[in-house]
Amino acid sequence: MSDPMNLVGVLDLMDGVVVRAVGGHRDEYRPVQSRICDSCEPMEVAAAFRREYGIEQLYVADLDAIRGGPVNTSPIVNLAAEGFRITLDAGFRSLADLEPMEELGITTFVAALETLPNVATLGAFIDRLGAERLRFSIDLVAGIPLADPTGWGQAQWDETSPLVLAELAAEEGVEQLIVLDLKAVGTAIGPTTAEICRQIKTRLPKASLWSGGGIRTAADALELRSAGADGVLIASALHDRTL
Repeated sequence: MSDPMNLVGVLDLMDGVVVRAVGGHRDEYRPVQSRICDSCEPMEVAAAFRREYGIEQLYVADLDAIRGGPVNTSPIVNLAAEGFRITLDAGFRSLADLEPMEELGITTFVAALETLPNVATLGAFIDRLGAERLRFSIDLVAGIPLADPTGWGQAQWDETSPLVLAELAAEEGVEQLIVLDLKAVGTAIGPTTAEICRQIKTRLPKASLWSGGGIRTAADALELRSAGADGVLIASALHDRTL
């Protein structure tokens, strides 16, 4: 069933191993315990995603780098060498962060709202990489953007802000988006971003849109797809075999 769902397997890396992400509380993340793999090594987990679900597209989040540390390039290079298509979030804050990563076989780089200082930096990333190699992540906590609004030309955030951010990104030349509510990640509460996806896809029908968080079952994944998501970010349901 992976084709209609268009699953994107998520690897959250911390200290070089895959961890179980729950609710955005990163200090509490622990090495993953999985029903499809007896290892938390990135290559073993990715191989299990491929074997069990036919997943070839990975979203890799280097949580150490997102929190300001160096990027752990070794697992990323190894995954790319095995033919996985890698979309990498390593907390890129400036062009200087991107430059050493450009020749590592990464398919797409994530410019994440959580770590970008402002909309001008997003524009600089697009100029450097081109729209085909950049995906802007609209990071939310309970529906509210995870960023200082002033860097994005806003006085404050509200429930309309995710759509506003998508439109700002499109004005900068962004063609690929992610909508992710960190509060829902790993919680198995069901998708919380369907309405936001629907609004964005209605306004920006040509944009490539990924979303996830809280996915429990195939029905949840298909709900996001029907709301306009072109890809579904997923981890816990894969490990727990609830899909």
